[in-house]
Amino acid sequence: MRKIMLLGIVVSTLASAQTSWKNSLRFKGEDYQVKLGGRIHYDINVQWADSSVLSLTGPIAPLTSRFRRVRLYNGGKLYNGLISYKVQVDFAGGKVKFKDVFIEFHTKNWWLKGIKIGQFKQPLRFEALTSSNHITFIERSYVSELTGIRSTGLMFRGDKKKWGYQFATFFNTDKANDFKGTPQELNYILRLAFLPMFSEDGANWLFVGVHGGYWQPKGGKIHWKLRPEVSTLPKVVATPDVLVSSLTSGGLELAFNRGPLGIQAEGMGFFIQGKDLLNNSVNDNISAFYAQVSYVLTGEHRQFKGLHKGAGGIKPSKPISEGGAGAWEVALRYSQADLRVASGGGVLQGVTFGVNGYLTSAVKLKLNYVYTMWGGMGALHGVSVRTQIVF
Repeated sequence: MRKIMLLGIVVSTLASAQTSWKNSLRFKGEDYQVKLGGRIHYDINVQWADSSVLSLTGPIAPLTSRFRRVRLYNGGKLYNGLISYKVQVDFAGGKVKFKDVFIEFHTKNWWLKGIKIGQFKQPLRFEALTSSNHITFIERSYVSELTGIRSTGLMFRGDKKKWGYQFATFFNTDKANDFKGTPQELNYILRLAFLPMFSEDGANWLFVGVHGGYWQPKGGKIHWKLRPEVSTLPKVVATPDVLVSSLTSGGLELAFNRGPLGIQAEGMGFFIQGKDLLNNSVNDNISAFYAQVSYVLTGEHRQFKGLHKGAGGIKPSKPISEGGAGAWEVALRYSQADLRVASGGGVLQGVTFGVNGYLTSAVKLKLNYVYTMWGGMGALHGVSVRTQIVF
């Protein structure tokens, strides 16, 4: 009976709300706004490697397919925007994983616009803050793989029209590279973001960001592993374990858009002090960077989402839903990761060529060819096709 009553309350509340659709289902009431949506990213990969690489990695599946992302979310604003929230769950691979799960308290003061608590994206890297729905290539670069994308913790942010800051403290990440900590082993990140140019029509903009971090990895030990920029290729470069006494990071972000032309580059480095497992002193660094250029052949432009949100998507002026051919984009990226530390690790260099078809603002097709050179070992190749929808 209680469940029936609760369901009745929910249904009656939604029935009285204003309902709309903008690539997600939206409800708006007197003092609240709620969105229900999700995404599906389905990939098919063809991949191969030099015999010298296969002698080290073992056989590589020549053809793979997978659901890269299958996500559902519920988010919104309550009490006239005083509080916002989001619950996003990923079902890819047959596993249920939390992605964004947070509550944020908002103020009207520019110096403290929001206080966010829960699990959310670390304030690192323009590319990582850009939604996976809107990244130019199928996979993010090596820079975004140096740490996990999301963490659980607390973040403060403030901003004016042209600049802003984020300061966060985290103790747990959602993926690789051993940055998981405990409440006694916190990681601290400060990011400053600037928007020196932004045209009224949103077609021309320049973004610059800088960030730094102090890290206390789980057990004081760090170990990096990276794969080529194809999600089903193996992780081929790994550093030795390092027991760190000091681990800091710094990075620079740049994104420029002028009409259909887009240019983006980022670099990030870690500065390591500690000892290896043989008790030898380590005073070293690792780094990664990428530079990319893209051009929309049909003339549309990439949107700018915000100082703390990265880039948005491309809205075709003639979508297939209106009888058009959509928007079409070509892109090229060079990236490099230097993980040589403590007499181990290695270097990866990647070149990715991409063609993107934006059939509507919600439905996209992507084709990437990824060439990866594993320093001193040989080359790996991948051709990836993605079909994605946002709803």
